[in-house]
Amino acid sequence: MTLAIFDKFIRRVNRDRRCVIVHDHLFKNAGTTIDWVLKKNFGSTFVDHRDDVSMKKGAEYLGPYIVKNRKIVAISSHHIVLPLPSLPGVNIELLKMFRHPLARVLSVYSFEKRQKEQTLGAKVAQSSSFREYLAWRLSKDSPGVIRNFHVRRLLPGLMRNKEISDQEFNMAIETLEGMKYFGLVEEFDDSMILFETRLREYFPDLDFAYKAQNVGRGLPKEIDEDVSRLRAMAGEELYARLVEANRFDLELYRLARDRFSCFLNGLFELDKKRADFRRRCLALV
Repeated sequence: MTLAIFDKFIRRVNRDRRCVIVHDHLFKNAGTTIDWVLKKNFGSTFVDHRDDVSMKKGAEYLGPYIVKNRKIVAISSHHIVLPLPSLPGVNIELLKMFRHPLARVLSVYSFEKRQKEQTLGAKVAQSSSFREYLAWRLSKDSPGVIRNFHVRRLLPGLMRNKEISDQEFNMAIETLEGMKYFGLVEEFDDSMILFETRLREYFPDLDFAYKAQNVGRGLPKEIDEDVSRLRAMAGEELYARLVEANRFDLELYRLARDRFSCFLNGLFELDKKRADFRRRCLALV
């Protein structure tokens, strides 16, 4: 059997199986735009799941939920817990985005500063200066929203609430290396092309062209510019604490970029795909 025939065979098998896309909507990692894309493609068979208490139970809840709700094709939640359930006859495809941990900080602060929902983070952001807010977020009494955030979200269940050690970091790296694909916020278009290409094995007409949602100044691209601005606003002492608090996340991001480049190198006719994708995005403006 030639490679081309084998590839067609695998695609046909996949299309005969149920596929459920699970989007791990990480806070300030362009998740709202991905949800917009999923809604555009799947309509009422896409669920933006907001029952956080249930979702935090992990596979114990998500597995039976997928089995019971057979019409659902895509699910998004801020509280996806790994590992995902393993279900007979169902392929679960995880969509997950990573972002430079320091470049992300100003976006987190800006969002919480203007957020209408009065979460703890929003209350602190709206009643404090940036440096006061940053000092609070760096304390161990604050949720780890800007302290090795991505590493935490690769750990199983309640382990994500712990302070990160070498052991937890190694577990997160194993999870990263086992992922079939993922995206980078700073490489958003290429990430959408990657997701679209992989998922067309199940959904041949999938179109991940997008209009950016819930962004103040467009999707981020210039990491150095954002980090320099952050450093100036934070001051050297707080900035040094922030770097140390993201020591594992910075290494994870470096590894994620290398792996993401490998994903792209495996895409056939990438330049052609990029041109077609840009054309489809411009048609949505």
